[in-house]
Amino acid sequence: MIKTSDEYKKYILDDRKFYHKANIKLKSGDVFLVDDSKVMEGGIKIEDATSASGKFDVGSAIINKLTLTLNNTDDEYSQYDFEGAEVQLKIGLQLSETVEWIEKGVFTVDTPTFTDTQITLECLDNMTKLEVLYDTGLSYPATLKEIFMDVCNRCGIPYANADFPNSGYIINQRPSGENLTYREVILYVSQLAGCFARADRFGNMELRWYALMDFEKEDSLDGGSFNIFDESSAVYEDGDNADGGDFIHYRGGQQWDGGTFENQDYHVIHRLNGPSIGTDDILITGIRVTEEFEETEDETDENGTVIKKGVKKGTAFFGTEGYVIEISGNLLIQQGQAKTAAEWLGKRLIGLRFRPMTTQTLSDPSIEAGDIAVIVDRKANTYQTIITNLFYQSGSLETLTADAESVSLNGASRQSELSKAISQAMVQERKNTKEDISNYDKKVQQLTGMLSNALGFYETTEIAEDGSRVSFMHDHPAREDSVVIWKKTIEGFGISTDGGETWETGLTKDGNLIVKVLTTIGINADWITVGGEGNANGVLSIRDDTGNEIVRLGKEGITLANGGKLIGGNGVLSTFMFSSGSDQKIGYEQDYAMQENLKSKIIIDAHIPDKFVVTSAHIKLFHFPTSTVKGSGTVTWGYARNQRLYKALSPMAKYYVEYWMSEGTSTDYKGTLEEISGAFGSSGFTANYVSSASNANGQIAVSAELSSQIKTGFNSFVIQTADSIPAWQGNTTDGTAYQSNAYIRTGYGRAILYVTGYMAP
Repeated sequence: MIKTSDEYKKYILDDRKFYHKANIKLKSGDVFLVDDSKVMEGGIKIEDATSASGKFDVGSAIINKLTLTLNNTDDEYSQYDFEGAEVQLKIGLQLSETVEWIEKGVFTVDTPTFTDTQITLECLDNMTKLEVLYDTGLSYPATLKEIFMDVCNRCGIPYANADFPNSGYIINQRPSGENLTYREVILYVSQLAGCFARADRFGNMELRWYALMDFEKEDSLDGGSFNIFDESSAVYEDGDNADGGDFIHYRGGQQWDGGTFENQDYHVIHRLNGPSIGTDDILITGIRVTEEFEETEDETDENGTVIKKGVKKGTAFFGTEGYVIEISGNLLIQQGQAKTAAEWLGKRLIGLRFRPMTTQTLSDPSIEAGDIAVIVDRKANTYQTIITNLFYQSGSLETLTADAESVSLNGASRQSELSKAISQAMVQERKNTKEDISNYDKKVQQLTGMLSNALGFYETTEIAEDGSRVSFMHDHPAREDSVVIWKKTIEGFGISTDGGETWETGLTKDGNLIVKVLTTIGINADWITVGGEGNANGVLSIRDDTGNEIVRLGKEGITLANGGKLIGGNGVLSTFMFSSGSDQKIGYEQDYAMQENLKSKIIIDAHIPDKFVVTSAHIKLFHFPTSTVKGSGTVTWGYARNQRLYKALSPMAKYYVEYWMSEGTSTDYKGTLEEISGAFGSSGFTANYVSSASNANGQIAVSAELSSQIKTGFNSFVIQTADSIPAWQGNTTDGTAYQSNAYIRTGYGRAILYVTGYMAP
């Protein structure tokens, strides 16, 4: 609804003298103004819509149209090429002393036609700029807000609002389709937001909705109809009931405040010509949403058995049957999302009501499609409604429409008491729900409150010898007694809070702005510096919609909310993982040929690239107990004990030993192994005691920080027990000696070395 002055509201009722002017900018750069004297009679027509004719759309992106017919009798405009020209239209209403002008849109000439005496310009609003193939480079997943802003930026249209309902909803995959356009994508976004999209009167793209909540804020009673009558009780069955009290206790009964027609955010339209008003309100009771993606059929084998189920579009319903909004074909409602979309839209839309109608009335340039209105018929009956389609023509009546499918075409029957109760409950829930506001809006509220209660200022002016002026505003009559001073010069303006000693806030003529805290919706910049010499370390904090910090950029790098880092203070962080391989013995192994037990080793080799700076490193040891079964059926449970971490001082100084008639090998580091003290605690790693399958479980041991032990090039680490080797049990020549002392001290597992760091320049 376009805000107008009180004087406008007075003169629009009686003294209705309108003026029109259009500023036309040709592609050549030529600009000229056209007023009523240059326009044919009835030569300005505006077609404005937020819903298709005959339907009530949730989600739309309609291209609205201006038709401008110029008087070219004297060939004044014959020389101009109007194709692609920009037209800005204004309509003015004569007031007592001035003309109040209203912006009516920014349009682009689509089709100019010429006759002998006139030129007709068919112009389309900025929504037409979205009629290009969707070739975005936006990365998905993306939020509805990101998609909306990307569409506007790529199509060269400013956006009026970047915060809209459900703007944080995430779309996982980029929509694709034959000849998919940016306008279709905006339509899909508006539908998921429970809004309509339109190019506003300044040429900006906006998402908004009919402000029916303004009606919900007021008390109302439904008078019902004359259609449902119980002859047995002689009572009309529909409509609301209210207790009017009695004439004895005047304080009894119920009170209902229907508000007034003054200072409302809706139009009151009462001079109707040929109105057609529906007999019943449209009351939304349910939302049915169908997903949109390419379905697949079942795959079967040669016997007809299904080997892979096909994927079909899901449908979700929220609310009750009655007047149901159907949503399908939206490429942003992807597989598995129907229920979420239906529930969100249902909570937003169910319970909204309006009276369908069409009428002609005295034209009012402040009315736009998307507004709400109260229609007053000749019997003074009032109907709350919306404006979905509007046709304005200079010098004629204006046509207004509230479009919707009839109840019968929608498939709805008359409202059941249950449906009505649920719809009323949704309305009450919206009344009780406190709307979340952004940090920007909070700051705006704070500023509004501060200015509303602020004191006035005193003003003085210094006049220089050349006649130029320096203006001051201050908080005391004398400037020298003031603490807060505003100073305005040709170089800029500044604000001081210490009587003019320093000017800590200001704007220079070169465009340099000095402020303490900047609160805004968006910033477009070639460069941004955070912190710097002489200042504190710069910090950039990214927060979610609840105010929780999710990413911090500072001198330590990029840090996530969970403490994880993507980038350190010196570069992009990378993590290498080096594994010992598959599970192997941890403890002891046997050489049955030589009849001796040997220490088993877990070896982790790691090669670190040149110039790689290690910031952190650790080892995870994965341990599992063992169960050794003797031929007689005896079971021996084992687990690793006193496992220590060693570093090979000369990792290339090693060789492998294979034993004749033995299944195993061992590695000899030529005495270069050195224990890393305390890597698995002062007593090393000992797994939990195991006595049966019931308590046989794996464990993970994490070492201490090892970054100081890592160097560029080849590294080799060994995990083995620090205990002595158990003596061989028995002395058999067939290798069947049962080494229970070694078995009970042995487990299985593997180890992984994690190294995090960055590449130095």
